[in-house]
Amino acid sequence: MTRLESKLLQFFADHENTITNALQIHVRDMTKIAEETQTAYEQISKNPATVAAQDQTIMTTNGLRMSAQMFRNSAERAQKALDALEALAEQAEEL
Repeated sequence: MTRLESKLLQFFADHENTITNALQIHVRDMTKIAEETQTAYEQISKNPATVAAQDQTIMTTNGLRMSAQMFRNSAERAQKALDALEALAEQAEEL
């Protein structure tokens, strides 16, 4: 185990609950917001008049689609971090 891995394990051991809770909350919230934003995009996209009116505002219809994707990406990255931390914790238990 490298020195960096050892320090990461110690940090994680010291702050495991806080880190995992924060990541779990972030994943849950970003997933929910992504779904809500995607639903709004789909509803607006069905009506050309609504699309035209929405596109005249600061938040364009395409902006909703891009926002939903950013929220999904954020949730996916947080989930990957959570998975990596859990794998790291399993390695620590094996030592």
